[in-house]
Amino acid sequence: MSDIALTNLHPDILCTVMEFVANDEDGGISTISIISRTCKRMRFEGTKYLLSGIVELSSIKRVCSFCQFMLADKSTRLPLLKGLVLILYSIEEEEHVRLVCETVRGLSNLYELDVTLGATSSPSALREIPAAIASLTSLGALTLAVLCRFTSTDTSDPVFVTALKNTRAPLMSLSINLGTYTKGAEADRVRYNRKRDPIFLCSRLRSTLERLEVSGRFTLIVRPGRTYEYPRLHQVILPLYHICRPYLKPIIVSAPQLRDLQFGGRYNTHMRHRHDEDILRGRVINSSSTPQEWRTVNQRDQEAMGKSWSMLDAFKGAIIGAYATGLACPVTRVHLLSTGGRRTLELTMLSIVLSDWRPSFLRLATKVYRARGYIPLVPSTSSGWAESLETLEIRLNIVDDRFDYAECFVSLSSP
Repeated sequence: MSDIALTNLHPDILCTVMEFVANDEDGGISTISIISRTCKRMRFEGTKYLLSGIVELSSIKRVCSFCQFMLADKSTRLPLLKGLVLILYSIEEEEHVRLVCETVRGLSNLYELDVTLGATSSPSALREIPAAIASLTSLGALTLAVLCRFTSTDTSDPVFVTALKNTRAPLMSLSINLGTYTKGAEADRVRYNRKRDPIFLCSRLRSTLERLEVSGRFTLIVRPGRTYEYPRLHQVILPLYHICRPYLKPIIVSAPQLRDLQFGGRYNTHMRHRHDEDILRGRVINSSSTPQEWRTVNQRDQEAMGKSWSMLDAFKGAIIGAYATGLACPVTRVHLLSTGGRRTLELTMLSIVLSDWRPSFLRLATKVYRARGYIPLVPSTSSGWAESLETLEIRLNIVDDRFDYAECFVSLSSP
């Protein structure tokens, strides 16, 4: 029997061999790296496998090493990469900026890109890297974050303007973290800035965008005669109520086909209110307004426009945020989080929201404190919303030293 040269095997067989070796718990990936240095054919197959997944780089040293590796054989390696995560908390040297930009511009088949820029990055990094991102034509999903605080008088956001207003890619999914403002009274009254308005920033993506997630502080407005409509936008994720005001009119106008609305993305942390806090009339919305005030604003806008969404497939957020939306349309799947405050007020808001939305699926996540008691959640036959409910899921985060299951479920089912 003649010997079979490994390099003469069909590419599909070689790919299977690479997967088998890579799954070895004892240094599979490092073995692939060694194999890829044996000959030209295996170098290509090994590199192809290593770049077939999402490459994650979290230090400037690794980022630069990877860029040098990719640029050493541009025509072969750059087109292979489909997904890239760059965590650039601090990129200051011009040579590092040049390496990153040259690599990013050459990724002709890149589909998914996640870039985080830190506050100590150089001005050229904040200018050149977004320009390199904008030059890509194959991107379908982009996550772009700037982890820094701005002063209340800062009027420039070149990172997002450059990356999004000049983009050449038909993005379908976009996640942006606009950063926050420095603490103080002015930080709670963020004035409208078009360069921080996600609806304006994404205007080149009107025909393709399907999912939008926005974090950080910003203000939305409706500009008469200058609104942008996103007919394919089905999911919007906005910051929590204590970060940004839950103003729905701009979203209703811009995303008429919305199916999934969420408050609280991957950069947000839910706050907790004191057990005796007035969460209905207290200024818990962006530290400047009450949930009742914003519910009134949103309800008035929807009545004045004569339109809202006919229904939503899903809503996820805090009970306070859900109440403040003032939405009256049916919502099929509802995931609500208790964030504390006076229990009777939270129950009142919850009951109103569920009566308006009448979900078929409800998930409620809550923490258990002895001082606050339980939400009597299981609906009575007279509650109205119980008629449409098919699935009830309760998630308890127990922070009490002692937890009585019997007491808990009796309280949950009490009217």
